[in-house]
Amino acid sequence: PFYPLEPSIRIHNVAKKKKKKKTAAVTSSGRRARGRSSIHKAIRKKLKFTRPRAEDSTVLAVQEMLRKASWFRRYEREKWLRKKEPVIARWSRAIEKLDPDVVVAFMPPSFTYVSQALRGTRFPLVICYRNDPNVDHQPGRYVNSSHDAKIRLESAKIADIVCVQLESYKQFFPESIQHKIVCIPNIVRPATPGGRWLDSGAGERKTILSVGRLAAQKNNELLLRSFRRLYREFPDWDIEIFGRGILEARLRRLARKLGIEERVRIHAPIRDIENAYRDADIFALPSKWEGFSRAHSEAMAHALPSVGLRRCRYTQE
Repeated sequence: PFYPLEPSIRIHNVAKKKKKKKTAAVTSSGRRARGRSSIHKAIRKKLKFTRPRAEDSTVLAVQEMLRKASWFRRYEREKWLRKKEPVIARWSRAIEKLDPDVVVAFMPPSFTYVSQALRGTRFPLVICYRNDPNVDHQPGRYVNSSHDAKIRLESAKIADIVCVQLESYKQFFPESIQHKIVCIPNIVRPATPGGRWLDSGAGERKTILSVGRLAAQKNNELLLRSFRRLYREFPDWDIEIFGRGILEARLRRLARKLGIEERVRIHAPIRDIENAYRDADIFALPSKWEGFSRAHSEAMAHALPSVGLRRCRYTQE
């Protein structure tokens, strides 16, 4: 865990242990056998089917047509069960062994398994959406198949309580289960006094702050490209990004390509993020979508002017 936990909290990891990497084969001459070339790997990657983007209407139309076919629904169900049954079985054994009073599961990738593991058992189940449910059920983003989408909604029907982050998210669900949906917003600590303001002293450097994991959803590439159009006009401004993720190397390369490398700094996540908010002048939220942006709420608590996308589904209420 990134933050220290209360000593009374116990952690049980039910994930399947990763297999050890196989050692490279050795030829009769004692040399390591040649693996597949990088070109071969690149071709395989290009040919591999990927989930379409939500904006690709043609692909989504074909998907929708397939979903209506009964044979395809059976195929998707059998495929889902073959892949997920071992995971569901591990959850079932672990929960039976722990014998809890209540089970709380966060996010669809977790609560879909847990809800199936608890079918017919006596354990009360609370599931929590930490994102906009419209996005969590949207083909081409997080939903891998039609059966996956069906199981996600079925989990909400199985659960005793469904937790969402904004009142408006309740409208996504069928009326038959809205009575058991509760809204619990993110909790943000009050900001401590201090910090700089936009009218700070002449010559003092100013900061645009962004906080969050470095992933496609957070859209930091847009932030860098936008800054590229302004950085010569505002030579006393810099970008500070706090986060880690799969796109870190790509973002660093982009900053070099745009010629703004010296004005952009990417930091590892820190526990005391308050100092970053206090020292910033503007908060940037370039996310394509959010559930209830905690980083944005923290920026608001520090009275930071915030800039985001109008088309982002997340709206602060």
